[in-house]
Amino acid sequence: MRRGASAARPGTQRRAPDFPLGLLGVLLLLVVGSCEETVALDDDSTTSFFIQLEEGHPAYEYRDLIRKVAGWAAERDPVGSELLILSEGRPLFRGNWGELDRERQAPWKKNTICRLRSLTHPILATAILMLRKDGKLELSDPVERYLPEFDRERFGPMTIGELLSHTSGLSNVGTAQLLQHSGDLCSFVETIATRDVRAQLDHTQSFSEIGYNLLACVISRVSGHPIDEFLKRRIFTPLGMKDTHTTIRASDPWSERLASTYSLSPSGLGFRRIIDGEAEPSVSYFHAGRGIFSTALDYARFLRLWVNKGQVNGKSLLSSEEIALGHTLPEGVAPLPGSYSNAWELFGEAPLDPSLPAPFGHFGGDESVALVSPEKDLTFIYFTQSRGGDTARAFASAVSEIFRAKAP
Repeated sequence: MRRGASAARPGTQRRAPDFPLGLLGVLLLLVVGSCEETVALDDDSTTSFFIQLEEGHPAYEYRDLIRKVAGWAAERDPVGSELLILSEGRPLFRGNWGELDRERQAPWKKNTICRLRSLTHPILATAILMLRKDGKLELSDPVERYLPEFDRERFGPMTIGELLSHTSGLSNVGTAQLLQHSGDLCSFVETIATRDVRAQLDHTQSFSEIGYNLLACVISRVSGHPIDEFLKRRIFTPLGMKDTHTTIRASDPWSERLASTYSLSPSGLGFRRIIDGEAEPSVSYFHAGRGIFSTALDYARFLRLWVNKGQVNGKSLLSSEEIALGHTLPEGVAPLPGSYSNAWELFGEAPLDPSLPAPFGHFGGDESVALVSPEKDLTFIYFTQSRGGDTARAFASAVSEIFRAKAP
């Protein structure tokens, strides 16, 4: 049975909300397209599991999707979640359900901070494209030009663009202990170069988290600044991403807003906490392959940069050329849902219409997902921290149907 069906999954029970009901139907007076918060956000109380949107509500057209997400929350799958829907950069709906930490009975609030995991990748890709705009690198440049540890003799020819598009052939085998025993990101990358991590040389597309750690080290070496400093100065601050961070400490003032991570038990009957949001991290430095922490609203600000073709507040952070490169698929990769461009994952139902800009976005490993339709200027963001479920895939499928639907 699909998530959100009338019956609860085995081992779970529907129950009334544990927290006060939120106010629905409030259109936030927040223009994400300008990347500036104009007024305070609406209240943080948990949204009702039982949603009835009246005709005329800004999100009425998407009521079935909203009910679906609320239904998953009622079944306690995921433990906590947030949904944000925007049209032309303006929020139409924003809801949050469940807990950011079940053991502490801490409710999931608006602007709960999440581990982005692979949703980190488009941000790093944007940084690479900014360096290209600065004239400091090209996507066709060999990786060994910036990381001599990855010399052609041992690893074969490998380019910056291949790292971006997951066609480098680098595997992710045996990196967890190396991360914990390395002093910083580039030391980790240097150690990786001593291992046999290139799994294939045929340039087929295979997801590689390691490749994005290499890219982060390239950004640091080319820019002359630590990667976290570069991201803050060139991306987070200009876009107003005040709740986006590259590291976490229990002493950080925002750490109490960080969601704990849960994983579906082997029996499939419930979620268990695997990362306490209040605990110190296992890796002390920025783990660039998956390491950015952010909120749904901040990620909407980042997505808006791409919808606005690199422009923000009258400034060009990326030119139209870099935006086009970010959406370019590597040679030989078909434009199908699930394919990776130089910055994004493609969405929609196969086959994609080649005459229209493809819906794009990305999944995160903890069941978060963000999707954008450039054609309709619609953005859907679903953030959770409940690994192992399938609500993110179901959400992406439902949103893809919305993107495909013709205007009445």
